[in-house]
Amino acid sequence: TYNGYDTNDHEISKSKSKSTQNDLRRQTPSAMNIDNMNPSQLLFDWAPKATIMSSIINLCNSIVGAAILGLPYAASEVGWLNAIILLAVCSIVSQFTFQLQTSAGIIYNNSTQTLSSSYYTLSKVTVPKLALISDIVVALSCLGAATSYLIIIGDNMPSVMIHLMGDDINQKSYLFLKDRRFWISMYMIFLILPTVI
Repeated sequence: TYNGYDTNDHEISKSKSKSTQNDLRRQTPSAMNIDNMNPSQLLFDWAPKATIMSSIINLCNSIVGAAILGLPYAASEVGWLNAIILLAVCSIVSQFTFQLQTSAGIIYNNSTQTLSSSYYTLSKVTVPKLALISDIVVALSCLGAATSYLIIIGDNMPSVMIHLMGDDINQKSYLFLKDRRFWISMYMIFLILPTVI
């Protein structure tokens, strides 16, 4: 004991820390045969685990967007057979790219012992010269999604107000409720703007 500090406890703590570090090193990709392992086997024990239900909800939230409202119209234009073929091809391509991205993210997280994988970090490791493009693509994707939602709001809110108010909406003081630009502006000011300030 030195100044009330138990040196034995310090040595035990150092020993445990060193043992933990050795355990983590044994789990890193450099010490494993990655080619013969499933991606799920590469996860650290300390990494948070998602449930099947939370994964389904997260994927639905990411995949199902405003564009799904246009699928019936697209199917009616190209025909049911062509629509089914296109959906099948897009599903296969999406599943393949998602599996590649997930596997790359797991390997990156294990090699860095962090959970910091993202589009940018994976691009920077795999194709450094094109890393900036991944950020640009994500930004354009978000812009497109936000724009599509605003278009839907502008197209539907006037109809909703006409249905709710009936003939009263034709009064001069309520005509602005039929203007799609009014609803788009209101949603941008009161819902979108506060989230980006």
